[in-house]
Amino acid sequence: MTLTAPPEYIVSALKRVAAEGHECFLVGGCVRDAVMNRQIHDWDFATSATPAEIARLFPKTLMTGERFGTVTVVLPECSVEITTFRTEGVYSDGRHPSEVEFLSSVCEDLSRRDFTINAMAKSADGEIIDPFDGKRDINSRIIRCVGSPNIRFSEDALRMFRAFRFRAQLGFEIDGETERAIYSNAGMASRISSERVRIELEKTLLSKQPEIAAEMINAGLLDRFLVLAEYAEIPAVICVNKSDLAVCEMFEPYAKTGYTIVYTSALDDTGLKDLRNIMAGRLNVFAGPSGVGKSSLINALSPGLGLETGGLSTKLGRGKHTTRHTEIFMLGASAEDGYCVDTPGFTSLDVAEIHKNELAQLFPEFRELTAECKFGNCLHVKETGCAVKDSVGGKVHPLRYDGYLKIIELCR
Repeated sequence: MTLTAPPEYIVSALKRVAAEGHECFLVGGCVRDAVMNRQIHDWDFATSATPAEIARLFPKTLMTGERFGTVTVVLPECSVEITTFRTEGVYSDGRHPSEVEFLSSVCEDLSRRDFTINAMAKSADGEIIDPFDGKRDINSRIIRCVGSPNIRFSEDALRMFRAFRFRAQLGFEIDGETERAIYSNAGMASRISSERVRIELEKTLLSKQPEIAAEMINAGLLDRFLVLAEYAEIPAVICVNKSDLAVCEMFEPYAKTGYTIVYTSALDDTGLKDLRNIMAGRLNVFAGPSGVGKSSLINALSPGLGLETGGLSTKLGRGKHTTRHTEIFMLGASAEDGYCVDTPGFTSLDVAEIHKNELAQLFPEFRELTAECKFGNCLHVKETGCAVKDSVGGKVHPLRYDGYLKIIELCR
């Protein structure tokens, strides 16, 4: 296997650290891309040296993340991040560890990383350290978590979106256990700031397979929410807020099922008239993950309310002034204009109370088809003569059917 060689100034920096008796390796995406002979944009180092020791070795450094062991070294050719080998404590905010412990072992450091393809290290002399078979998974074109997927996603829920992004960029498939964990942990997505999600979404849309962005939506939250609304017999309208940043084609599977979709933007009043007409004379609930702009949209619908909104908190990793409690507001001057309930972003959506035999009736496009199935107790998964399965790609959109298969595993 031919590897992309690092430039001489990168090798020189590795050797400079090693000359002082420290271990130092290239790690992460640059090693993955070297193994795949892809163009490398960023070079990340991991070392047994402490941040203070690194700062003494190079004439210009920035302590950009000293608490987490990271120093930015400014070389004449570029800047590189050098991070001390570490293990991490509990991720109390779903993104940052509450504490880190510096280590002397590169293998222990690699064990905390997201996917096996990103958990390799390369020394200055070209040796590849690969304790989790990242090269094997590259050859098999598989995206697999390091260790337990549930643990990796609980540490940082953005990793679920990164799995889809790597799939789109690299043309790989997501390992079965990793994919099941994404759907099981989809509720954690509400802990991620909208800005971080937007970055992953944009990278996916700019890949060779932008259609995979639709699978981020289909990772469970929207489908589960619609299933629960159907179960409770509550009419649901899909409101795509901030549609100036959205790709409307991603919601095509839902438009074809009969759900009303309104594309809005609080920035330029797009879609607000249509939304007001839908909400008039009704009690309406805005529900969705934190940071999607529910309060901003309510302000646009009824400017006199003046609900607090704000930018992103770098400390908390979510929108500032995020709604913390449920409030009901009148939209306009009278009840005829309707009422609106602003809710906190949900953190999970549990469908365990729904029986497997009930689920198909909660997918509107399945209902008429179920009567045509060969078996009366058909679950529309593996059975022969299933009208629902036979309609996938026609009356049933493949992404909706895929969502059904993921949800049925969570039902009783």
